[in-house]
Amino acid sequence: MPKFVVQRSLYEVRETPSRVYSWQVFVLSHIVVEIPWQILVGVCCYASFYYPVFGVNTPSGSKGLVLLFVVQFYVYAASMAQMVIASNNDPLLGAILAIFMFALSFIFSGVLQPPSALPGFWIFMYNVSPFTYYVGGISGTALRGRQVICSQAELSVFNPPTDYTCGQYMGPYLQVAPGKLNNPDVMSGCEYCSISYADQNLSAREISY
Repeated sequence: MPKFVVQRSLYEVRETPSRVYSWQVFVLSHIVVEIPWQILVGVCCYASFYYPVFGVNTPSGSKGLVLLFVVQFYVYAASMAQMVIASNNDPLLGAILAIFMFALSFIFSGVLQPPSALPGFWIFMYNVSPFTYYVGGISGTALRGRQVICSQAELSVFNPPTDYTCGQYMGPYLQVAPGKLNNPDVMSGCEYCSISYADQNLSAREISY
């Protein structure tokens, strides 16, 4: 942002009177020159979080699509910053506006609250927030089809009726409801996990592949 302000001042003082090139060329050159650097930063960021979080055994198509999401986000962030600073002459004010817009985009992206819990007036922020599609795209791509293993604290533990195994008692329910029964052959201490695949949790937040 500070460099953009300095170069814009130079353009207005020297290039505008001489009419060497138009302001469209000035803005476009600043956007284009940022793209290679943002691609490099995006690749480094992708490599630093994707493999530790999602592992190396994911499909190559998912890896490539998540990489495109990350690179696209960094290019968007640089372009958005230039758009914000282009409207004012103060880098500090530009930074404040950029942080404010970032905070609004994050708050209403469906991460902190699912869309169903957002106030009716603010639901439009969920639809226009870039983070909605960034987070949803990465989550839906990298987590689709992944089996969920509940911890002991997340399990529902109960006893079936007398002379019933857990599998016999829960069988009709599991045919129509999501989830997984860890010990269907025992007759006490049934362990039920309400989610068997990540897609079930993602669908509650309107995220799909």
